[in-house]
Amino acid sequence: MESYFVNPFTTQEKQYQPTRTIELDSLNIRCAQESDLSRLTDVLLESFHPNSGWFHPLLRLGVYEDVKSRLNCQLSYYNCIIASDPSPYEIIGTIELTLRPVSLLGKCLPYISNLAVSNDCRRQGVAYKLLEHCEKIVKLWGFREIWLHVLEDNLAAQHLYHKKGYSTFKIDTDLTHFIFRKPRKLLLQKKL
Repeated sequence: MESYFVNPFTTQEKQYQPTRTIELDSLNIRCAQESDLSRLTDVLLESFHPNSGWFHPLLRLGVYEDVKSRLNCQLSYYNCIIASDPSPYEIIGTIELTLRPVSLLGKCLPYISNLAVSNDCRRQGVAYKLLEHCEKIVKLWGFREIWLHVLEDNLAAQHLYHKKGYSTFKIDTDLTHFIFRKPRKLLLQKKL
C-alpha cells in the first residue's frame, strides 16, 4: 500500500487518489447555508488540518463558528460556495469569495480563499468547477480580475491555478519563513 505521509523537510505533495468517481455534470454548486456548516467544516478540516489529533474538537468548533459568522454577516460581496454530489447528497468541496485589500495595491479586490475538496474526490475537476463559479460571480460584481494566495510547497494547487490561467504576481516573505522555515505565500492573479 502506498504511503501518504510527507517528509516535513521536503516540498513534495501528497498524491491523492480518488476513491469514488464524481459526475461533474450532475455536481450541484450553490451558496452555502447554515444547514451545510457541519459537513462544510469537515471538508475544511480534512483539507487544511488533517492530523489535528486531540486538538480536533476545539479546532472544529473554531472553524465552524468562524465560517458561521461569515455566513451570517450577509456582506454584499461575500460568497461561501459548496459543491455537492447529489447521490448520495454530500458536500464534497467548498470555496469562499470576498473583497479584501490585496497586497500593496490598497484597494479591495475579489479574493478567493479556503478552496477545499474532500480527499476521496480530488483530481476529478471539482476545484476547477468551484473556481469557474467564482469567476462568474466576480464578473457579475463588475470586476475583471481575481486574486488568491497559495503556499509555495502546495504544488498540486499551483498546477491547478496555473492551468486555470492564474499567474504569480508577488511572493510574500515574512519572518515565519525565515525563523520557522514555513513556506512562503504566492499571490496569484487572473485577468477575467
